[in-house]
Amino acid sequence: QDDKSATLTFENGTTKSYGSVLCADGIHSIGQKLVFADEHELPKPEHSGYCIYYGLMSKTPDSMAVGDTYEIPLDGFLMLLIPLQGGQLLFVMCHPQSLEDDPNAWSYHCTVDDLIATFNKHNLFEKNDYIKEHHLRNLYRIVHLGIYQNPILPKWHNGRVCLIGDAAHATSPALG
Repeated sequence: QDDKSATLTFENGTTKSYGSVLCADGIHSIGQKLVFADEHELPKPEHSGYCIYYGLMSKTPDSMAVGDTYEIPLDGFLMLLIPLQGGQLLFVMCHPQSLEDDPNAWSYHCTVDDLIATFNKHNLFEKNDYIKEHHLRNLYRIVHLGIYQNPILPKWHNGRVCLIGDAAHATSPALG
């Protein structure tokens, strides 16, 4: 790279130059070797103390419109509801890690009944106007993950090469 561009050379010998390069900082990151070239060992991600439920709902509640996004804070919980084309809904809920959640696990066993128990335990059905138990019964492809933070984030670039987090990977299989 120089002061005007960064040039990538791929395994097949092809080269491309750009004003800047953004790299998803996942396990296949092409930018990590440049950005962290001086590091002997990268620190491991740390659990943030929060977890997240992801799932697809087979039927969007009637009060919601495709194209809108609903972000609902619920006393330490945060629900994100995104109605999708075809009548489905992407359900995402961030919550504080519970004592039952293994602090070193990337994911946790989860059923719709587990999520409903969380809602009941914290009175979340009463605290929101959109999601009721019968809506959660229409969830499928539900996952329960720990949210990790990476202590190397303050060092996220080297000149014109920048890394971005890959947290969105967790929703990609469900959307696919």
